[in-house]
Amino acid sequence: MTRLSLVNVVLVLAGFGITAAVFPQLPQQVPIHWNASGVIDGWSGRGFSFLMPAVSAGILGLFFAIRLKHTSWPYVRDRMSLALITHFLLIQGAILAASLGQPWDMIRLISVSSGILFAVFGNFMGKIEQNGWVGIRTPWTLKDIEVWRRTHRLGGYLFLAAGLGSIALGGTFGTIWPLLVGIAVAAVVPVVMSYVWFQQLHPTR
Repeated sequence: MTRLSLVNVVLVLAGFGITAAVFPQLPQQVPIHWNASGVIDGWSGRGFSFLMPAVSAGILGLFFAIRLKHTSWPYVRDRMSLALITHFLLIQGAILAASLGQPWDMIRLISVSSGILFAVFGNFMGKIEQNGWVGIRTPWTLKDIEVWRRTHRLGGYLFLAAGLGSIALGGTFGTIWPLLVGIAVAAVVPVVMSYVWFQQLHPTR
């Protein structure tokens, strides 16, 4: 286990520990959803407050369960895990703060935190080698390593652009739309282009 892996484990445990420490002070209902204007419009029992740490633990466990023989995998795994766990830890903080009467600006938080997450993913996407578990896995990327490389290179640029756009625009103007548009573009365009590139490299007669 690498040092960064240990940091990830500590962060997951911290999420559980902080929640357990304030749990007796939480109301019976805690916020679970904010609308596009940043107003709370969904509530659940206070046991929901443990969901984000549980999700983080599940992600960390899943990443460690995936055994890829690529030399770059531990490096990518630890940094992508750190970005995800930090993101969920921030959301956890917002849920607890709102529950205790100290609400944060959720739209700006999500815009900036998700933007950082997408920027990190975009930075490392080009380093993910061809595999059946992680990455942009379409029938065409899995059949041709060159299509895989092109698709992930493009996906990396788009994820990075989506992340930076969300940080700059969403964080400044307090709107979630730059993030949503960026996600849509980054999710759809690489899939379409993987098909186009595959057809170019393997033209049907």
